[in-house]
Amino acid sequence: LRLRYVFPAPAETGVVAAWDSIGAYYESEARAYLENAQENVLMAQDDYYIAQASGFPFTPYTEGFTYQVTRQTEALVSIRRTYSSSTSDSDVSGFQFAETFDLGTGARLGLGDLLSGDWQGPLLEQVFAHAALLSWHPFTLEELTAEFDPDYFYLTDDDLVIFYQPGTFGPGSPLLECSLPYEDLEGLLKN
Repeated sequence: LRLRYVFPAPAETGVVAAWDSIGAYYESEARAYLENAQENVLMAQDDYYIAQASGFPFTPYTEGFTYQVTRQTEALVSIRRTYSSSTSDSDVSGFQFAETFDLGTGARLGLGDLLSGDWQGPLLEQVFAHAALLSWHPFTLEELTAEFDPDYFYLTDDDLVIFYQPGTFGPGSPLLECSLPYEDLEGLLKN
């Protein structure tokens, strides 16, 4: 099993209280993934022994996380994380996660902290308008609403990005990212 987890490790930890909270959040996440990796080691060992006994080649399992700070201001930081794993050359999967934190308190922010009023309906209409331009799936507003996870978003300098995991819209469906320019969200965005 080959592991490569790269989680955010804020340099300001110990200096700025908010970064201490953010660092603790990612330390907890990393611990959970390492515990899961211990279980995967046992599966990989079993597969290795079966492959050896059967005369089949064995491809080592791999698993990893990387991250990118997609937006940082004096008030907040938004981080996108990418997870990938494989158990063979052809069995590769990947998922995306994201967190946005208040740099005053270290608290994780949700869409309700960033958007005002009854934001979900108007936001999903914007997502639908973006997704309807894609040719790989005939999206409906109902489908996008049913599959919507308010934790699946991140911020860039220009956009609010809403995403849906691979496989959400059927086997083999790719990651769906809908980049919504801030100017299109006027009236929904809080200052």
